[in-house]
Amino acid sequence: MSNEVQDKVLAENLLPVPASEKHAEIRRKVREMLSTMKEGEPIELPPLYFHFNRDELAIVNTEPFLYAVEFALHGRHILIEGHTDSQGSDQYNIQLSVKRVERIRKMMHDMGVPDDLISVVGYGEEQASASVAAASEDSQKFRRVDFKVF
Repeated sequence: MSNEVQDKVLAENLLPVPASEKHAEIRRKVREMLSTMKEGEPIELPPLYFHFNRDELAIVNTEPFLYAVEFALHGRHILIEGHTDSQGSDQYNIQLSVKRVERIRKMMHDMGVPDDLISVVGYGEEQASASVAAASEDSQKFRRVDFKVF
């Protein structure tokens, strides 16, 4: 399919025209993944990582976020799961994980994703191993949000 025809088809589906070649590449990959996706089996995307004790992204690799947005723009439901390391109280960590997922939800909404295609849950430190998460070099992997596509 030529780019002009593809752009017309996507426009009819109310999808925005890709803003860059990288965006077009992500759209192509999402369409491929959707064509092979098995019903009832979610697709797990790579996580986004956050700074210690904050809801700001630590590593500026927005590709997982862009994939999640693209899947949602194709009508798929996205579950955003927030996590923290084990430092801090349980209640504080749950609140922080919720702040993280809400930040990502807002960013997705700002990109045109309808709120009814997004679900969020904040786990806090629930899924972090206390002995591993206490080590500073390992705790970064627990300060994250995960994306699941349904």
